[in-house]
Amino acid sequence: MDAVASPEHLAAARRVRAALSLLEGSADARALGILGEDPRLLAAVAAEPALRALLEQGPEPAEPGRSLRILAEAADTLL
Repeated sequence: MDAVASPEHLAAARRVRAALSLLEGSADARALGILGEDPRLLAAVAAEPALRALLEQGPEPAEPGRSLRILAEAADTLL
């Protein structure tokens, strides 16, 4: 991926992957209403709708520039 993505794109992808990992790892606790005080998790929870929207594609083709903008916007909300 390093050969085809900018450093900014790579950093945004790392932040989004880390947030998705936090969300997955905390799913059981969150289902029980336990959220905790980890600022990274709280930011990931707040960004979860945007993260899910980024991952879910409709039937229409995805325009790469738009996808990268959505990725950057989602990553900017994360710690």
